[in-house]
Amino acid sequence: MKKFFALLVVGLLSSPVDVRAADPGDVGAPCKRAALGKVQELVTVTSDARPGTVYQLDAILDAKGDVSGLLYSGSYLGDRCFGTKDIKKQALLVNVDGRDIVFLKALSDFDGIRGGALELRYLFNGVTGSYRTSSITLERAGAWRVQKDSVPFNTMFFPKRVSLGITIGVNAPQFSWR
Repeated sequence: MKKFFALLVVGLLSSPVDVRAADPGDVGAPCKRAALGKVQELVTVTSDARPGTVYQLDAILDAKGDVSGLLYSGSYLGDRCFGTKDIKKQALLVNVDGRDIVFLKALSDFDGIRGGALELRYLFNGVTGSYRTSSITLERAGAWRVQKDSVPFNTMFFPKRVSLGITIGVNAPQFSWR
């Protein structure tokens, strides 16, 4: 039983990533960066749970500079686009072997003109299936930027959560400016 448990947990976070639609999350539509118009870089995302994998979260802007959606890209998934309606429902950013790891959701005050509050929901414990959340804000300050507690950041790191030497989830994201 202990061996099965260890294999199950290791498999949850160390297997090749498989991106699939999840309910109630949306993995976004494949999109081509060249067809999007203006894209503004927002945040580079990494985790020691998947060393060497780098994700990028960018704002897709319309002709007025308003946010019409978000572009999420990473080495394994190519470019994925989420419209503002998708983000308000909940966007699935990372899925590993059918296990939803990170979601992004716009809260009620969010709009493409001013931005607003966003909630990151991340798998804290894959054994129990528990998630935790962290609130961030997308704000227009000339250019668009992301903030945590009114402090701008452009890198987000999800430290892996380990129990008995096995990765079982991720801890609260760490935010910094680089």
